[in-house]
Amino acid sequence: MHPSLIRPIQLRLLGEFDIAVANVNGRRALSYSKPKLLLAMLALAQGKPYSRAELANILWPADLKDGRANLRHALFVLRRLFEPVPDAWISTASTLALNPEVIMVDVLAIIGAAGYESLTLEQRLDYDRGNFLEYTDLPESGSFTAWKTSWQSRIERDVSECRSALLARLAEAGLQEQALDTAKKWVHIHPEDEGAHRHLIRLLLDAGNREAAMLAYQHCVGIMRERFDSEPAEQTRALVETMLPTAELDSLRPLEQRQYQPLAVLAVSLSLDESDDYPEQSLQSLQTARKHLLELARSEGANVLVGADSSLAIVFGYPKLAERPAHAAGKLACAIRALSLPAGVRVGMGIHADISLVQSTVRPDAGALVSQRAMRLAYLADSGEILISAPARDRLAGDFATRAEKRHGRNLCVLESQLEAKVVRRMFGRVREFDSLVRLWAHLPVAQTPTAMMVRGEAGIGKSLLTGVMAEYVRHTGGDVYLLACHEGHDHTPFYAVREYIMRRLSLEWGGIHGALDSPEYQGQLVDTVCQRVGLEASVRDSLRRVLFPEQERRASSDLSRSTLMQALAAILTHRSQAQRPLLLAWEDLHWADHSSLALLQLLAQQEQPAPTMILMTARDGFNCPWPAHELVLKPLERQAIAELVAHRARGQRLSPKLRARIVDDADGIPLYAEEMVRQVMLGADIGVTPIIADLIAARLSDLEPATRRLAQFAAVAGHVDEALMARAAQEVGVPPEGMPEVLRELRQRGLIEEGMPANFRHALVRDAIYHTLSPGQRRMQHHSVANYLIELGPRAEPVESAYIARHLEMAQHPDASHWWCLAARDALAQSGMTEAHALTERALLALRYIADVPMRRKIELDVQLLRGSVFTALKGGGAAETSQAYARTAELQQSNDDPNTQFLLLWGVWTVALSTRTHAETLQQANRLCRYAEQTGDSALLGRAQYACGFSHLLTGDLVAAERWLRTSIQSLGGHPDYSMRFARWGADGVCAAKAVLGWVLTLQGREDEGLRWANAGLTDADKLNHLASRVLCLAMLGEVHRQRGDDEQALQAADAVRAAANSGDFALWYGLADGLAGWVRARRGERGALDEIQRAIDASRTGMPVLQSALELLLAGAYLEQDQPERACSAVRRAAEAMDRFGSLFMRGDYLCLLGNMAARQGQLAKAREHWQTAVAESRRLGLTLAARKAEARLNSSSQQAA
Repeated sequence: MHPSLIRPIQLRLLGEFDIAVANVNGRRALSYSKPKLLLAMLALAQGKPYSRAELANILWPADLKDGRANLRHALFVLRRLFEPVPDAWISTASTLALNPEVIMVDVLAIIGAAGYESLTLEQRLDYDRGNFLEYTDLPESGSFTAWKTSWQSRIERDVSECRSALLARLAEAGLQEQALDTAKKWVHIHPEDEGAHRHLIRLLLDAGNREAAMLAYQHCVGIMRERFDSEPAEQTRALVETMLPTAELDSLRPLEQRQYQPLAVLAVSLSLDESDDYPEQSLQSLQTARKHLLELARSEGANVLVGADSSLAIVFGYPKLAERPAHAAGKLACAIRALSLPAGVRVGMGIHADISLVQSTVRPDAGALVSQRAMRLAYLADSGEILISAPARDRLAGDFATRAEKRHGRNLCVLESQLEAKVVRRMFGRVREFDSLVRLWAHLPVAQTPTAMMVRGEAGIGKSLLTGVMAEYVRHTGGDVYLLACHEGHDHTPFYAVREYIMRRLSLEWGGIHGALDSPEYQGQLVDTVCQRVGLEASVRDSLRRVLFPEQERRASSDLSRSTLMQALAAILTHRSQAQRPLLLAWEDLHWADHSSLALLQLLAQQEQPAPTMILMTARDGFNCPWPAHELVLKPLERQAIAELVAHRARGQRLSPKLRARIVDDADGIPLYAEEMVRQVMLGADIGVTPIIADLIAARLSDLEPATRRLAQFAAVAGHVDEALMARAAQEVGVPPEGMPEVLRELRQRGLIEEGMPANFRHALVRDAIYHTLSPGQRRMQHHSVANYLIELGPRAEPVESAYIARHLEMAQHPDASHWWCLAARDALAQSGMTEAHALTERALLALRYIADVPMRRKIELDVQLLRGSVFTALKGGGAAETSQAYARTAELQQSNDDPNTQFLLLWGVWTVALSTRTHAETLQQANRLCRYAEQTGDSALLGRAQYACGFSHLLTGDLVAAERWLRTSIQSLGGHPDYSMRFARWGADGVCAAKAVLGWVLTLQGREDEGLRWANAGLTDADKLNHLASRVLCLAMLGEVHRQRGDDEQALQAADAVRAAANSGDFALWYGLADGLAGWVRARRGERGALDEIQRAIDASRTGMPVLQSALELLLAGAYLEQDQPERACSAVRRAAEAMDRFGSLFMRGDYLCLLGNMAARQGQLAKAREHWQTAVAESRRLGLTLAARKAEARLNSSSQQAA
């Protein structure tokens, strides 16, 4: 048994969390997630301490005030759990750690960490039970996410390497069967891991079992398509393409790109009540009922799928496109409920609507999924009941009455009825258009042809609302109003809008006649009622009946001429309640009108009317009105109008100002978009593309030519319509260059894109809706294409941001995503975007999961961690935990065959961390090691950075002469490289600027203040020329210290303020804190309040970011206490400074320290002791070359001698 298995604490973090303490399961003792996560972080640190503040910030980022209290409670839970193991904790007042000798962690075992090296490959793989913290709730913390992602990536890499090594070892030993069993087990446990499939296929091919290899490849293809909607990678396909006949691969070629379009399915379940009828009678009743339903469904233009059990799946939106298929399904369901079916036949109905994957040549392949969900609802419905799904409810809201209820343990929604008339809601931003209609109404002529007005605009712009408001105005002023509307899908049904209007008017105004709608007697009575009320002759009766009931009368013939029928219908539409009453005939959505209805409208427009008459029509852009008419074009609403609309529609629902502003922005002036998003928020959903908007755009897109549709989807993935990108994509879909203008014209006509080039989408929601018509697999392929085209076009077009390419590669889940995020981070570093660079490196870290190739992932992660180390050094200091963790990870990842630049960066990281956290002797050793390696490479740029490291290290040890020599050599070495951008893109700050600024500090400490000031200013001037923020912050800080040493208080304060301004804009937390210390020193000398607090903030910043500076800052604090006559506190600060100086070996502050001791003794009246300290300060300072400190001590000696005399 391995020693780790007998440790008293056994912790499992892979798969389901589990823990045992002294052979007793303790999972129930950890009832919530935070103690589990705290335990995971401490256990994986392997004894390395975490500060309590850091743990609180990582695990409770949103609750900073109570974070420490929450940490104490989680610790209490863990301490109680670990009571049987008293030596489990290694803790201090400020840090926490777990003793790695008493705890076994499955993560550490599976990666073969220290203490687990002797585990065999099989033993390590036994711990592979799932993902890291798979079922544990995680905090919304960027730091925790980065930590978890880093560990998950490392686990995946090490497990993959372990499996590969095990399979290779088994194969070399000739244990083919065992190797195959291991590979099959791997595929079974991790079916989504394509690498596992490749191993199995390769082993089968090596064994000569091609048939099994083909089956394994088919299984891989099926898994990739089912779970990721994508195809296997090229390297997987390459395994079988070279070994198997082409014919065997034909069935596994990538599927053709299919389209998504809105579908709605009305499922009808027909069943029989128990009765004593003969089976033949019952069957006849069922067949009769099904026949009626089929006729009614087909009359509405639906596609009907008949089941073996007499169930029906009535599909709207296929094969003919529909923007609102759910409304057609809901309307038909209400009509079926009103039918008179044979006795004993029960009808249950269910409706589901969604955007579904469709193949145009056959029945909808993904429509089966929609049908199945609708059919389940139909089976659950009671007789005559209509159950609808949540997506269908969202699409029917506002036009149908629904209610929610819980049944059979399910939350169901029941469709009760169709709303007879829409409520006319308050209108915003259309005062001018409404006034135009009112003025036109007020001047209608008498005994002339009607005045025609056409209202145009895109879908959702508010045409129907304007028409409804105008209708209400006419009613309130004593006019008659008749409302007709065309419906999509009925552009070939003669007089469909007229028929709907007459049937509605019969039921609402002329009094409904009780009876079954499908009985001949009832239909005859309805026709007689119409003729009687309007005064039509009996000769038009049969023709009118054929218009109203076409499904029953389509075989009947009539001798009545078409013109006579048109006259009769015109008489019905212009029949007034009083002879001279003005009439408004509103006819909406003429873009869906049939030819007969348009002919009738033209006849009405030409007929003279005895009383004032206005024909108000609405249509979308592109409809050509064949008769003269006034025209009113509706444009998007102003932002203020949309904001008022959102506030009004959201009454009763508290929307934050930020949420309202987002809705206003996304609506882009379209009222429908705003109302739909408000409804979405009120239903508890996130803002985005609503179902109605998605259906609208998907229908428009599906109506395009396949090549045009694919280009529109490509543009949606790219984010805009770029000429070069579109031309490149057009080559792939077979559109010639001369065909592109026609493609763009069609997209503009459909209202998808704006004019000009490059063109944006008409609205942001249009782009989002088009994007969602692609399956996840198609999106990944398109993002990959965009990235490839951008890379191809890069040399010939304007430079493209690396982050833009990286984003597309990440969306494509491509292995190159992490590399491009690194390039983007370097660009950000070169442009002083330190915070942006930090965010980009974190994205690069997350994108490592897309790299299946283990050696490549190691190499890229090494690059990422080196960049992270550089960024954290600049932002938080070399002593920050994040910096140390990043560089520690690089040490684990490095290999001897890495390129010289990478090897140097690794050594540079070690020196950076040592500079801030180790003794100066160790720092100097690392700097010398760095210099030796740079000399071996022969790269003068690397040598210059190494010389800078040597100079800085000698400065801290107090050897100022050596420091000056190394810094001057560094300036000379780096000065010959004009490519500044690459230098500070790699290092975070320009080497020449930094070397000049630090040289200025060294010369000042040597007593050559004027020369030192010139060098410091030279470094700042170079940084300003480079326009690089990190370099400027460093040089300003050095310049401020030079001024402080010289006694130039005003200039020092100005430099501190400049550092804070620059550091605040770039989030340089460490440098901002250090600037506080410099400013606090100056203000303390002036006796200002708050100065001591500023210095204390600087000390706190250096404690975590750069502990090596604590001694210098504590001396500043001691001097400030003396300035404010607080000698006791000054003594405490000096003692802390002495401890830090002893710990790090900081001799560069030796002279100031001794001089300050003398100052404190003098303040306490101990003049002899003070002189002794000053004399020692002079001697020590001269020995170290600290001439400036020596002069200050001599000045105090001379001053004390004069006072004594």
